[in-house]
Amino acid sequence: MIDDQNTAYLLDRLGQLSRQRDALPAYQIDILENLLDLIQLGLNETERRTAQSERCAQALADATAGLHLAQIGQWQGSSFEVASFVTDTQGIIRRSNRAAGALLQQQPSHFVGHEIKDLVKEDQRATFSDILAQIAAGEQIIHEGESVLITTNGEDVEVVFTVFSLRNGPAGKLVGIRWLFQRPVHEGINQDELFDTQERLRATFAQSAVGMAHLTLDGRWERANERLCDLTGYSEEELVNMTLADVLHPDDLREDEAYSQQLLAGLITTYTLELRYLQAESGLIWARQTASLLSDRNGQPQRRILVVEDITDRKRVQSDLVAALHRTHQLYAISRYIAQSNTHEEILKALMGADELRNVHRALAIGFEQPWEDTPPESLDTLAEWWRQAQENLGASASYPFGQLGYEPFFLRNETVIISNVGLDNRIDSDLGAFLEKAGTQSLLVFPLVANRLWFGTLIFFFDEVFSSDDDKLRYITSIVDLAAIALFNQRLFTLEAQARRDAEVADDLKLKFLAVISHELRTPLASIKGFASTLLAQDVTWSAESQRDFIQTIDEEADKLSELISQLLDLSRLEAGTLAMSLEAIAPGDVLKMAEPELRILARNHQLTVELSDDLPMMMADTQRLAQVLANLVNNSTRYSTPGTQISIKVDMVDTDVVFSVSDQGVGIPPEVQQSIFQPFNRSTDIASERGIGLGLAISQGIVERHGGRIWVAESSKAGTTIRFAIPNVQSANQERP
Repeated sequence: MIDDQNTAYLLDRLGQLSRQRDALPAYQIDILENLLDLIQLGLNETERRTAQSERCAQALADATAGLHLAQIGQWQGSSFEVASFVTDTQGIIRRSNRAAGALLQQQPSHFVGHEIKDLVKEDQRATFSDILAQIAAGEQIIHEGESVLITTNGEDVEVVFTVFSLRNGPAGKLVGIRWLFQRPVHEGINQDELFDTQERLRATFAQSAVGMAHLTLDGRWERANERLCDLTGYSEEELVNMTLADVLHPDDLREDEAYSQQLLAGLITTYTLELRYLQAESGLIWARQTASLLSDRNGQPQRRILVVEDITDRKRVQSDLVAALHRTHQLYAISRYIAQSNTHEEILKALMGADELRNVHRALAIGFEQPWEDTPPESLDTLAEWWRQAQENLGASASYPFGQLGYEPFFLRNETVIISNVGLDNRIDSDLGAFLEKAGTQSLLVFPLVANRLWFGTLIFFFDEVFSSDDDKLRYITSIVDLAAIALFNQRLFTLEAQARRDAEVADDLKLKFLAVISHELRTPLASIKGFASTLLAQDVTWSAESQRDFIQTIDEEADKLSELISQLLDLSRLEAGTLAMSLEAIAPGDVLKMAEPELRILARNHQLTVELSDDLPMMMADTQRLAQVLANLVNNSTRYSTPGTQISIKVDMVDTDVVFSVSDQGVGIPPEVQQSIFQPFNRSTDIASERGIGLGLAISQGIVERHGGRIWVAESSKAGTTIRFAIPNVQSANQERP
């Protein structure tokens, strides 16, 4: 059962978390709400079973009281029940039974809320007040006497009464008072009725839904009902040859003996304990045991009466609730520590504070070079590594090619891999097995690290014991790994950002030189976009549909300029940092033209575009998309510096061992003195008024060509206009140049 102290603790901790729910992440709010539902179910079940237990205990008390009255010659009528009232400590009636209603000729509920002393004649009320005062003062005695009750019709009813206190739990806290009334019988005991009463008591005892037993005063079993035998696993014949000490857990026996001594001394009238009973087949159950004494007519104790209720399920619920609350509190604490961490190592160290990871002797957080989508990453990086005890590294490096580490077969995006015994799992190869054996690893847990829907790494836990898992344990570990994944992802972004900042500082001198140019080129389209947007939004002018379309088209064109400018700046930055992605493979020159042709047709829509491809050209090692980008940049330049309607030609042929692409136009040409500088960023060779751009296209083209091992230049020509060529080595030449 969940006792008052544990209940208060649970509700207090949940109250604290509930008050902080606005500061909790969404997944913690879900966990908290699920926990509240679970605890409410547990409390509802506890309340239901407690009420059932109280009804059984009340029936037993009534039966015991009836037998006591019969034994002292104060039992009459064929009804088994006596008139019973339960009051609070102030004497206010809270409950009464049917016999009470019959005795005073009123419905039992009529008496609830009235004072018990109002039921007797006025000259006897002082006696009842004295009894209340004595019980409130802590006296542990049973009060007996005679009195006269008044029915609702004003008739007097002579009764004998017995009063005893009701105390809850081992502490003996006073929770109420029971008053039993019975008409006196002066002509002796009716033996038939006494026999009938005893038979009823025996049937109640035998068929009770809770365990019941009689014990001698020294703790030997006298009788046990069927339910108690079921709970202990012993037959009644076996129990009568045993003592209570034989079936109580040794750690609980001393507490029961202490309260039993208080019971025999008259210090308490009953007590209730939660104890562990040892079953015949080496099992164990938790039981709620209520004990009281059965005395003879002279008040001398004769035997102890036990009522035993199986509360194993309730104890299990309580244990689960406490464990769930502890995990929730720990999850909240770990999330705070992780949030305050500034490095990958601190994040991993905070994660290792979880109880479920106490048998982990090593943890390894691995990051992918790029988020793993369709193809595996080329290399892996050690984000953080944690050892329970400082020791030398057993072979792992900070960075290694994909496939070298040995754990890669266990890297799954949507699944946690559990290797319970590395020595018996055939998925572990011999080399990795030897490595793990040297490290003392018995089990592995491999979790994917996913954040913002990106699978960016893997977290591996190395256990020095065989890992045994249940759903709750694995779900909890997964939840804290998800926390760490978000933090590791963000920290990695911060690290990359810091590196980018350092790279930006290195290139800052170059950027500052052209800041004025960039500022101008950004302001021009922005000013157009802002101006035409404001014009469209003006409320004092109504524009025709044609004018509105012109304004919107201008906004669209200026937005395209901004997009192109941003794309070029990004490509240039990646080239300078050496991070522009390249996928070199053996391709035919015609593949480049085929990929570039749609964009080239759009760029040269106001010109005459011709393409000439020589026969028998060799294969080349190249990135098709990047070379298509170079062709687009060159054609775009030609359209800017030549008159609409003139010809732009593309030619691909073989020169020595290189495949050479040429782009020629009939424009104004490039003066010889600036031909060497046009491939520098932000350089423009002419001041033609209609020319647009900031001079990044040729710089980007040069960077791409050089990444292919080629070169780009302005070719000499006797004709008007400009011809720019770039050469790419063929496959054989490219392979010979590779180390």
